[in-house]
Amino acid sequence: MIGDTFSVVLESARQAEHGGWDVLYRDLAPPLAGYFRSRGAVDADDLVGETFLHVARNLARFAGDEGQFRAWVFTIAHRRLVDAVRRDIRRPVTVVTPEVLAPLLDALQQSDDQLDAVVERLDRTGTLITLLSALTPEQAEVLVLRFGADLDATAVGVLTGRSTNAVAALTARALARLREILSAADPASLT
Repeated sequence: MIGDTFSVVLESARQAEHGGWDVLYRDLAPPLAGYFRSRGAVDADDLVGETFLHVARNLARFAGDEGQFRAWVFTIAHRRLVDAVRRDIRRPVTVVTPEVLAPLLDALQQSDDQLDAVVERLDRTGTLITLLSALTPEQAEVLVLRFGADLDATAVGVLTGRSTNAVAALTARALARLREILSAADPASLT
């Protein structure tokens, strides 16, 4: 607890001064992380960050003492946790072994021909659907149309009502997300 200086710290944070935010973060981040971990959150640190983002956005509207502030912050934290659980239910994660993922990671860094062969093999084994489920629906749609249907970015743009640049950006983000997933699954394959 911050104690007698809470109102000064709160006002400092409202004025976007780092000192106020530092004190609030040091005071609340550890118990927030503990709360998220105790509730089985996969990435407690991300949820702490999301909670503080919402606190920052709405701090000007908060009125009350330190106890009310802590209750307000933990209410936001609870809502972020509920959102994360709902997101995880909508997008379940299926573990795929590094032996299956390593060739795709290598292919993402090589030629289109090699990528096509690996994607075809993953499609036959059902792994491709698992990987696509880790992407946003828009990213998955663009990748399937670009690589599965072998359409260029302009054709995908016409089909989906997006500009060619938007398709290119979605493709780049989707491939970056796949690289991130694959790298996390098998960090040794990056060396």
